Amino acid sequence: MKYISLVALYGAKPSSFSSFVARGQTRIVDLLGRSFQPYNMHQIHATITALQDVPGTQYWNANFYQYRHREEPMDFEGFLDFLRYGNYFPFYVRIGAFKPVEHPFLSQAQTPYERSFILQGDKAVMIGWPIYWDGQAVPHQLDILSKDIVYPHVLEEIRRAFQSFNILHSYHSKETDVDNDFYFRIGQIRQGILDDSLRERVRAILRDVLSEEEPLILEIRRADIFIVVSEDETFRPSATRAWSIIDPQVSPEFIKSLYV
Repeated sequence: MKYISLVALYGAKPSSFSSFVARGQTRIVDLLGRSFQPYNMHQIHATITALQDVPGTQYWNANFYQYRHREEPMDFEGFLDFLRYGNYFPFYVRIGAFKPVEHPFLSQAQTPYERSFILQGDKAVMIGWPIYWDGQAVPHQLDILSKDIVYPHVLEEIRRAFQSFNILHSYHSKETDVDNDFYFRIGQIRQGILDDSLRERVRAILRDVLSEEEPLILEIRRADIFIVVSEDETFRPSATRAWSIIDPQVSPEFIKSLYV
């Protein structure tokens, strides 16, 4: 099966992000040993939305077909124009340092502390959220507890806007669904080793570890957004190709060629 997605930060990473993720991976290895397979740093990415089509159609969006029973051909020209010329970039994302008592917003009815690390089946997942500050402070100098810090629905707005181009985000299966999460898988756990007790222990320890980190503020620029096609759902480098949306060769016809 071929996997086609729009993602952030595939390939080269800011060193601060790589170090942050590596510390989390190391802690899981400490807990699970060889039962945890950390992802290669190159393949780690934040999914913005899937771009799967319905096989045998003229680029019908798979999510619209599955969740809304609509036969919608994806508008790649409008999609690219929105990404290249819209006013959403750059935006900033905060990862880590969410304390148990800090409740600036909820994600899927949970606090950012609870959602900062989750186990999605056999996948280990870290999550951050868009952040905005009022003032001239540079990101690494932010006082994250300042009253000027807010958490806008940037990713939710971007993902919802894709519907105008007949692209439905997986986590918008219902009209009322909201997804503002900047989520990225960091590794895979061998199936069958996680009973309920061990699953909860891993989650609790990693959430505490992340809460004690210094907050990581990432700048997400247009150049950090990629069209990615892979023969493997983990997007391992040897099975994956990626193109930044600012690459001149990425055109509507180029994207269509990826489905062949």
